[in-house]
Amino acid sequence: MGPNLFSSGYAPSEPAAVRDSTHKASQHQLGYQESVRHLFVREAALLEKLADHDQIPQLLAYFEDEHGFYLVQEFVSGYPLSVELHPEQPWSEEQVLDLLYECLEPLAFVHRQGIRHGNLKPDNLLRRMQDGKLMLVNFDSIKQIHLALMALHEQPALLDETTTQAYQPIEQLEGMPYPASDVYAIGMIATQALTGIHPMLFPWIQKLGKCSGNPTVPVLNRPFIMG
Repeated sequence: MGPNLFSSGYAPSEPAAVRDSTHKASQHQLGYQESVRHLFVREAALLEKLADHDQIPQLLAYFEDEHGFYLVQEFVSGYPLSVELHPEQPWSEEQVLDLLYECLEPLAFVHRQGIRHGNLKPDNLLRRMQDGKLMLVNFDSIKQIHLALMALHEQPALLDETTTQAYQPIEQLEGMPYPASDVYAIGMIATQALTGIHPMLFPWIQKLGKCSGNPTVPVLNRPFIMG
């Protein structure tokens, strides 16, 4: 994808001045400008609905100028959960339960707004330095703007990496995601933490996303109940 279609910028600064994602449509592509504008405003409005939750970065502003489309999002200092997940170093049951509580509560809020994340993986769960809480970042809404730009410019869409697809259920891989697809992704992340094994190394059967039931894989001994 060329830089004239889509570019990203990120600068740690005062929140109101932070440019978290910048989307530029080249000026010679006026034929698709209106379609992109409609999609941009729709997806930005959805992100704006999530501003009330502490574990989701706030969308501070979105606008368009003669150079393109811009999203201004709260800057969060932290590191991705993937830094904490090490091969063959499984977490304790208590650590995994804490992870589930941290992820599912803000995710339930997202779903109550009629929105799904759509892009959940360890790299998109950010451990905030300020208090250690996990933040949900990089929603699929931004990705949809990207894909629309590619399609309207008649360029082939870039496929998700295999490591990303490992966190997606079969209906999402086939282009029919549901809110439950987010829950599946959290389950895969929790299983990775519990086993120390990356999901792409799990045994699968019949292309249905079912684990083969390897008896060496540990399971939680207590039920998980959201309070």
